[in-house]
Amino acid sequence: MSNAVPAEPVFKPAVQASISVSYERHGEQLAYELTGEYAFWDDERVELADVRATFAANYTVPAGSDVSDKLVDGFAQAVVFQTTPFQREFLATITNRMAIPPFYLPLVRDSDLGFREAGEDTPNL
Repeated sequence: MSNAVPAEPVFKPAVQASISVSYERHGEQLAYELTGEYAFWDDERVELADVRATFAANYTVPAGSDVSDKLVDGFAQAVVFQTTPFQREFLATITNRMAIPPFYLPLVRDSDLGFREAGEDTPNL
């Protein structure tokens, strides 16, 4: 005979997410800022948490290279891809600390971000 207590049902919170990327260019320096905003609700649409996180990514363009603003703008897609592991870790940790089921940002493939094949104005920084 088992005296095990049945576990409480685990719910999966609903999530609304938005990610924006901005950048500033100062000569050879590129400073990207990625901001993610995430809202979590329970099954009854009661808001559990509202999380905003900003990640910075700084790059240097080699001196003498001719990198157009169009390429710098397109490179923002790569910044999203490169910062995804840090966003995933932050969201999983912070939701766990808030005692709601941990939220794992889905894995991102380069095709999800609209990357182009080499030779099609693909940034190469």
